Amino acid sequence: RRYRVGSSRVVNWLSWLLGAALLSAVIAAALHFSEERAFVHLAEQAKPQWLVLALLFQAGTYVAQGWIWRLVSDAAGYDLSRQTVFELSLAKLFADQALPSAGLSSSILVANALEERLVPSPVVKASVLLNIASYHLAYIGAVAVALVIMAWRGQANALIVVTSVLFLIFATAFSAMILALSGR
Repeated sequence: RRYRVGSSRVVNWLSWLLGAALLSAVIAAALHFSEERAFVHLAEQAKPQWLVLALLFQAGTYVAQGWIWRLVSDAAGYDLSRQTVFELSLAKLFADQALPSAGLSSSILVANALEERLVPSPVVKASVLLNIASYHLAYIGAVAVALVIMAWRGQANALIVVTSVLFLIFATAFSAMILALSGR
């Protein structure tokens, strides 16, 4: 069936579509504006010492990430320079942010980079597995500390505690399985 541009059905459908698009644009603009205001408010109240501490923790993340690959390759008799592992760490963490794939795409990126440096495949696989396990172990520590702080402040509720405990059980089992798969 053909519709003419002037037919009431097409006009009605197009008006609803235009209305939905305008509503979406208004909502998007309002959210964007409120995010900017919240960021400015946050920046005005920021304390430099906490920003420095956050930067140190972030740098520590890159160093720890790279150190895993270095320790595993050293244990297998292959030397990776500090610069190499730091570059790989930056590349992995950037890829994790740019291509959200639960760390899969960045792990493939690092695995390929290690193999290009003639690190044997079993060592590369062990490095990737240990990296994934350490990632989950860090989350386990962070969630455990958050639960303790919430309990200490009297802010823990049943939903948060149950969800967190289930996550801790899952992440611990998952990390143990990965560590078992990684070998010596």
